[in-house]
Amino acid sequence: MSDDIVARMRQSHRVGCDCVGCDAADEIERLRRDYSCICGEMRRMMDERDEARWRLCKVVGDNRGVWGCEIAKENGWDYLATEAKP
Repeated sequence: MSDDIVARMRQSHRVGCDCVGCDAADEIERLRRDYSCICGEMRRMMDERDEARWRLCKVVGDNRGVWGCEIAKENGWDYLATEAKP
């Protein structure tokens, strides 16, 4: 649906047009690309965070003689989401 607005803006103008509508279409496309990159980076960082939490829970749990999920609960973390990490 959101692609329709850019397509309509482009259809009503010639290539290389310097009007506000074409500038807006360019900006919408740029923002979409940036958003996609940011989402990918956010997913990567969340995976990295989850792995660090899993490792911390394992080490602290081993030192205390308790399961890592107990350490996660103490910190308010979702241990199940990270349980399958190596």
